[in-house]
Amino acid sequence: LHQVNAAIGWLELGAPAEAALELDRVTFKTLSHPDVVLLRWKICARTNNWHLALYLSRTLVRMAPEKPSSWLCLAFSLAGCAIIGKLTFLWNHSI
Repeated sequence: LHQVNAAIGWLELGAPAEAALELDRVTFKTLSHPDVVLLRWKICARTNNWHLALYLSRTLVRMAPEKPSSWLCLAFSLAGCAIIGKLTFLWNHSI
């Protein structure tokens, strides 16, 4: 629980790398909690790691389909992946 609170604090301070380091220290049982998965998703979203964010959001939807935040994370992740796909396409097809 201490590491989760520390990770939240780091993320609120705008330090997602430090937040991720704190979450890396939690137990496996804690990692499977929907709130911890959501926190990991927030770290990925903050760092524009949309492919991992998409994976985590799909996990959230399976774990907690009744929570609107699960579906919102999925929507944002899909949009983030779409933007990356468009930018990659433009980069690969530029002159």
